[in-house]
Amino acid sequence: MEDYSQFSSYFYKKSGINLNLYKEKQMKRRIDAFITRHGFKDYIEFISKLNDNGDLYREFLNYITINVTEFFRNPEQWAVLNNDILPLLLKGRNKLKIWSSACSSGEEVYSLQFMLCSRNIHYELLATDIDSNVLDKAYQGIYDIRQFKNINADHIDRYFIKLDNIKYAVRDEYKKNIKFRTFNLLEDEYPQDFDLILCRNVLIYFTEQAKNHILGRFSNSLNDNGMLFVGSTEQIISPQNYGLEAHKIFFYKKI
Repeated sequence: MEDYSQFSSYFYKKSGINLNLYKEKQMKRRIDAFITRHGFKDYIEFISKLNDNGDLYREFLNYITINVTEFFRNPEQWAVLNNDILPLLLKGRNKLKIWSSACSSGEEVYSLQFMLCSRNIHYELLATDIDSNVLDKAYQGIYDIRQFKNINADHIDRYFIKLDNIKYAVRDEYKKNIKFRTFNLLEDEYPQDFDLILCRNVLIYFTEQAKNHILGRFSNSLNDNGMLFVGSTEQIISPQNYGLEAHKIFFYKKI
């Protein structure tokens, strides 16, 4: 398919998402698959349909922002967070400020909430994503039981209300302390003074230029000795270039 650059320019004006900062082959392959699946002959026809069809645009936006997640994804890494990182961050204090920077439909930030609520501490959770549609889902907090493979039955009963045979809703008391807002990691001004930032399974989609931009700003957003938690395929080469050092695998400390 031709006219990818024209589509990228159009989509940036429409959504604020700069596709040129994503790995082109990977992103183009995803978009081409979407266009083919919906029966459009080329990018020009697709642009026309996106302008006319709000539902199609929202479907595509959700698709292109790659919202794949589950509760306690990679549970061994969450065990490190619980058993090593949180006690370290809490030394001499009883309050944390945490940012889930690409929270998608909310599984990550609610996993944090469930982990933190068992501790007698004060904390604030900021949950952001570029896609307002998935943020709405996160705010609603309704999930399919198939996403619970890393949660035991007792915890499902504690944290959720059963709606039917497959749907469960997060109990209202576990929605407290979470602020949801839209945020573009490539465009917006970063909030500050965090003790822990999570950016998991997102950086792999960006160009090196974009990753450098994001990692430098995450570092600036962390308090001294704060931690950045990345995904299982996102180890940072030369973290010192961003004012970070490796602490545990997938965890980097602000220095």
